[in-house]
Amino acid sequence: MSAQASSKNVISDDKFHKIDYLRTDYDPEDIVNRATVKLSEQASYENGEYKVDDLTFESPVFQATTLSEFDNGVLLINTVPVRYRTLGIHMLRQLQKDYNCILISERATAELVVLSYIHILELQRKLDHYLDEGSLTKTDARYYAILSKDLERATRQYLSELQMLKTLKLPPLKVNIKTNTAIVGEHQIIQENQNVKPI
Repeated sequence: MSAQASSKNVISDDKFHKIDYLRTDYDPEDIVNRATVKLSEQASYENGEYKVDDLTFESPVFQATTLSEFDNGVLLINTVPVRYRTLGIHMLRQLQKDYNCILISERATAELVVLSYIHILELQRKLDHYLDEGSLTKTDARYYAILSKDLERATRQYLSELQMLKTLKLPPLKVNIKTNTAIVGEHQIIQENQNVKPI
């Protein structure tokens, strides 16, 4: 009985092969195809730029632009206040240039650095606002203390992400040890390989 049940549950390679071709509505190839059709049908081309009426988050044209996030910063600008958007895109491009970011992990880390830096600027702006007012109420003082802790944490996060970006760009460490003596452990046990046959 168990043998019959297991034979019914076997999925043929042909069925798996068909499933491999299934895609979601957010598959990048499908999005680019739909965006291209939409641009050709509905966009007007003026002064070297496409003008599209529908640029909601769900539109294929917007979704297609997110595929070049590390060049155009379209998602970055949707997560930061307006006053920091131009700086954010410039800083992202400059960091990628400074650290020669090519791999997707390097480019994503550069964007994390930018987001952390902008978060620091925004927290500092809020803290300065309270200092400019002069006197603080008890509630203001508590909020100021929370903002101060957030600023410290954001600064540590920024420095950590910047260090990670630097680490990603370090050349791989090559170690070549040719010795008959090894120092092992905290007590520095010295073992000489004299008359020891290799295993």
